[in-house]
Amino acid sequence: AVRAHALQNSAFERGSLGKQPSNPSEAAGSSAEANKRARILAACSTKGNMERCLSLGERARLDNLWARASFACNIHFNVFDQPEFRDAINETAKLGASYKPPPRQRIAGKLLEDNYKSCVVEQGNRLVFDNAMLLGQTFMSDGWTDMNKVPILNFCVSTNQRDALVDIEHCLDAPTKDAEYIADSLERGFQALVAAMVASGHELKAAEQSVVQVLTDGAAACQIGRDLFAGKHPWMITGWCSLHVISLFFGDVFKRVQLYSRTYDRLHSLIKYMRSHEKTVLTFNKLRSGKEGVRALGLPGPTRMAGKYSMIADGHKQKDVIQATFTNPTVSAWGGKLRGLDKGYYESAKSTAFDTALWLDVETVTTRLADYFMLLRLADGSTPAMGKIYGRMLELDAAFTAREDDADEEEKQVHAFFQSRWEQLSSPLHCAGYALDPEFFGRKQVNNQEVMDGLKEVCNKWLTAEEAGKAHNQWLQIVTKQGIFGQERTFEEAKEMSATNFYLHHSSVMPELAKVAQRVLSQPIAVGICERVWSNYAWIEGKLRGKMLPEKSKMLVMIYIALRLKRSAESGMWEPDSLEWASAHTFDDWLAIAEEEAEAFVAEQEAEAAAALREAQEKAATPTPDALLSSPPPAQPLTTPAVKKTR
Repeated sequence: AVRAHALQNSAFERGSLGKQPSNPSEAAGSSAEANKRARILAACSTKGNMERCLSLGERARLDNLWARASFACNIHFNVFDQPEFRDAINETAKLGASYKPPPRQRIAGKLLEDNYKSCVVEQGNRLVFDNAMLLGQTFMSDGWTDMNKVPILNFCVSTNQRDALVDIEHCLDAPTKDAEYIADSLERGFQALVAAMVASGHELKAAEQSVVQVLTDGAAACQIGRDLFAGKHPWMITGWCSLHVISLFFGDVFKRVQLYSRTYDRLHSLIKYMRSHEKTVLTFNKLRSGKEGVRALGLPGPTRMAGKYSMIADGHKQKDVIQATFTNPTVSAWGGKLRGLDKGYYESAKSTAFDTALWLDVETVTTRLADYFMLLRLADGSTPAMGKIYGRMLELDAAFTAREDDADEEEKQVHAFFQSRWEQLSSPLHCAGYALDPEFFGRKQVNNQEVMDGLKEVCNKWLTAEEAGKAHNQWLQIVTKQGIFGQERTFEEAKEMSATNFYLHHSSVMPELAKVAQRVLSQPIAVGICERVWSNYAWIEGKLRGKMLPEKSKMLVMIYIALRLKRSAESGMWEPDSLEWASAHTFDDWLAIAEEEAEAFVAEQEAEAAAALREAQEKAATPTPDALLSSPPPAQPLTTPAVKKTR
């Protein structure tokens, strides 16, 4: 098409169109040229032939123009793979050259407001809300400060399938962020969530009661404010962000245990020195190329406590490359030319790199904290892990108990910090999740009073007294392997499906318990969505948009996250993942433990009945004050010693 247009224009410029030929030979030539032009235009009239004409050179020219636009406008390469971007290009190509893109003012004004209304207000998180009505959702909030030093709060919800951003609030009036302010902010965010769900077609009361958990970070004001907010909504259960609590555990270890703090400080100084000098960092990167598992030199952020362990674990793998860097001829020659303080710093770093005691400490720290770090990785994932985090913590506690006699004082300090943070993290939902997850049915939960209390509290919050009693009996049928739960097929099915699907599959035989279990096991254990919102916010706002008004930046972030949610649903990335079982129980082990649990449950019931009978007898034997005044003096006890009765 472009070639035909150019040929036609050149003909006009030469004057060959609209001009009568002067002689027959010229007329014959002009006729042949006109026929040629007609054949070109006819060939370009179909889509296939048009693409064939473009492929002769125009396609390469247009590709180059798009690439140049990407380089000049600093467009990220992955933008060209986004379906919205390609849809805009394809629809523009259909209209042809008559269409002109909208100006900047219209995109930043009316079109931005229209898309915010359609993507966020009208459609928004409808898919997430529909799922929340069945399985419940967790309401969470987190704070941040943008590049203009403006405090911001976000309010998010999470289900077993996807996370969603509800609202963003800019604190422009410089408030005192105490517990009362946080409680009021949570209430405003909750009301925004309920209003959005009602606008999506859900009933008011059902929308309110779909929120089963409230999560914040571990700050003291957040904890008090969260409890004040949940006090107004008695069906909600509050909790700490598991990721934040485990990170605080790493902060305790690297700050207060001498071995770990000393190892971190020495390795941190060495890596910081190497990163600060061109010779060492370039030589290190050259030597590490081709070595699997050896990452680049990195330092943790000031608030990333678990990043300290990551640096030490990476340093354990980087040991040989670090030492080879200081023995490299280029680095040795550079170090030999240094003078004064620079020479002293170089020699100190080199001696640290070859210090055997340092690397022994690095290996010790890496080995001892490896399982705790995997616990952090579990909390950082997006897959629902309610119950599994409690089970992993019990496994760590049991592993330490088995080796406690051989543990040194510093290892005991680490475990003491772990237990302290575990008590802080534990909540009724975690306990109920541990009791309800099929992976842990062989862990004798009936002997764990904390777990049983958590399960009872959750059932009492969400069910009537009659339904709670039925749910408890149904749970006992599972853990004691009665009926179909004593079949090997049921055991194998439970290993291959998610915990929520297990209860959905058997909801006909245990409707009350399935209602509670699906809600418990669908909830997240961390506020990862809140952290990801801040990452998107920082990427969208950026330094080039530092002067953008807060309301406009809020609309951009919420549109971006809403479109990502829609894209993930349309692409089929919507089904929840399920974590594999970490325990190695066989079906025979399952049945053996079931018999032990049944015996333990019977013994517990007998003990409770005996205690209740004993309390009633003591109450009946205790005389009232009036009876004491009117009764005769008590008889003297016999001198014969009483015989101790045995059962």
